[in-house]
Amino acid sequence: MNRIEFHAMGTTVAATGSRVDGVESFFAAAEAVFSRVDVASELTALNADPSDVVEVSAELADCLHIAAELRDRTGGLIDPAVGGAVIDWGYDRTFAEVVDTDRPGEVRSFGPWTIDESLVRRAPGVRLDLGGIAKGWTADRAVELGLADMVSAGGDVRSRLSDTIVAIEDPWGETAARVRLNDRG
Repeated sequence: MNRIEFHAMGTTVAATGSRVDGVESFFAAAEAVFSRVDVASELTALNADPSDVVEVSAELADCLHIAAELRDRTGGLIDPAVGGAVIDWGYDRTFAEVVDTDRPGEVRSFGPWTIDESLVRRAPGVRLDLGGIAKGWTADRAVELGLADMVSAGGDVRSRLSDTIVAIEDPWGETAARVRLNDRG
């Protein structure tokens, strides 16, 4: 069983399996699509585009469809339209570069957005931040594509092994629970 560990999407990513050689490049390609801090990313271009309707790549559309489903299923508790608020709160750069985390952010409505096929429709000023949703999407796809048997990306874990058990640590480093994932995430 091979294991690799690398830094991507603001976290440490670990992958195990008989072959894991394509996982790091797959995460790098995904980060080029989903990063909110990389000025060359597709998400950054979408957020900078003043148009009400923007066509996006298949990868970004797929992740946004999942994000829309999560938004709807949680009654808006999970909503990637927090991008503007995240920037207001001081997270306008990578986590390693953030110094002042006590800066209060403006509390405001995020604004509506939809994804239809590959077309994003949103109210003026709505900025999207896919954060953990994109990490989970990337871990899921890496396993589904057979790049690894298990991928862990900062708490987003996906496995295709029937005996995968994940230990969940509390803030003090103690194991709070063990969860059997089976072949899920």
